[in-house]
Amino acid sequence: MEIDSLVEAIKKNNPQEINRWSEKAREVLIGYLRARFGASYDDAQDSVHETLAMVVEKIRENRFTTDNPGGYILTSARNEYFRIYHANKNKVSDEVLDYRAKDPVSNPHELVDEDTVGFLRKCITKLNDASRSFIEFILTNPDAKAEDVAEEFGTSTGNVWTRKHRIGQKLLECINGMKSPV
Repeated sequence: MEIDSLVEAIKKNNPQEINRWSEKAREVLIGYLRARFGASYDDAQDSVHETLAMVVEKIRENRFTTDNPGGYILTSARNEYFRIYHANKNKVSDEVLDYRAKDPVSNPHELVDEDTVGFLRKCITKLNDASRSFIEFILTNPDAKAEDVAEEFGTSTGNVWTRKHRIGQKLLECINGMKSPV
């Protein structure tokens, strides 16, 4: 099984095998979360990323002491998905989007037209719950450091940058799609 092979590659500290098996294990775990729990691709990807990071750390520190690595990792991925799912049920509101409008000195809305802000609102509502919650935090805390965001969402700083970039790309694509004539 891919997961057992990944664990062995990490124990042997074999980079080529780690890369090979981590990609296969990632595919299996994402498929499992999507098929079994109906997870979105992004939520499944975030859950698997966090799970594998935790497992690699435990293996390298000799704290991984299970007789069933595959079962342990599947359960950990499931639990991480549920944590993300339940932690991010907030919906974006006009209050969040208009938060910075109350401060005329640092009003980012002055830099874009009203149509673009409207498109942004619509695009944010199309995001999944986890992404909506994440971008809501970023919008209301624009000066927050990656460490602060990571702490708020119980994730790594690397995952913060990945999620921020991915969500930004989705919003940009959505806004550009709304601006261009059909």
